Amino acid sequence: MRYIFSFLFFAFIYSFVFSQDVNVFKSYEDSLQMFGKVITYAKDDSLKYRANKRFEEILKKSLVMPGAFNYKFDSLKTAMHLYSADKKLRIFTWHVPKSDGTYEYHGIIQMKNRKEIKLIELIDKSDEVQTPFTENLDAQKWYGALYYDMVSLKANGERYYTLLGWKGNSKLTNKKVIDILKFDKSGKPCFGEQLFIAEKTTFSRIIFEYSAQVTMSLKFYKKGKMIIFDHLSPPSQQMTGQPQFYGPDMSYDAFILKKGKWNLQKDVDARNPKDKAKEKKDKKRDKPKMGIK
Repeated sequence: MRYIFSFLFFAFIYSFVFSQDVNVFKSYEDSLQMFGKVITYAKDDSLKYRANKRFEEILKKSLVMPGAFNYKFDSLKTAMHLYSADKKLRIFTWHVPKSDGTYEYHGIIQMKNRKEIKLIELIDKSDEVQTPFTENLDAQKWYGALYYDMVSLKANGERYYTLLGWKGNSKLTNKKVIDILKFDKSGKPCFGEQLFIAEKTTFSRIIFEYSAQVTMSLKFYKKGKMIIFDHLSPPSQQMTGQPQFYGPDMSYDAFILKKGKWNLQKDVDARNPKDKAKEKKDKKRDKPKMGIK
């Protein structure tokens, strides 16, 4: 009976402490969401910057608390946050939309180890990157983007993370980015690795630029290990080389993972497998290709 009482007592204490921690996290999360809305919707840039400073301070403070790595931040809608498949890291990214139509990006990598939580701040230096398709970057010189998917892979005995991101660019164009993240022997993040092969040329990252008036699909499909994306083209040959006029042309290309590298394959069938099964049952109809949702 004594042991049962002791167990129930400690279980109660643990439950109480856990409940207190959750309440603290929820309070931080509510504050982050409030400042995030100011960053997104305020009309004055100086107000956005002040709100962003407070956002960063609160986020950093919350991410080093005990249990922070497992707290989901599900209510935080103004920042993207992704766990790696191996649960060793999480990346937070967000942006400050400025009144001139351009964007400033911010990011924090939360690293988990046995002893402590380590935070690495990402500094957006997109304007200083002269050769973004081939340049290797780091946390102090980051090609900023809002990451919405992260794919783990191994190549040459090393662990890499493939990042898919959206990058608002200007009033005329947006971008989508596929980047590579790895960590060197000292634990520092490195962005960009020549794992992309397109038409016998290797690239460190892939960047798509297109009209701000349209949307572009860029998604990873676990089945088939491929990243499928809209093929972009101008409405006429006279507009070739002017990305503000580029948009999806109803065809799709893909980067397919082969031997640890992403290989470009053009004109892939982007239909859902369920649509293919339906097509086989209905041979009287020529079912058109479906867009990626």
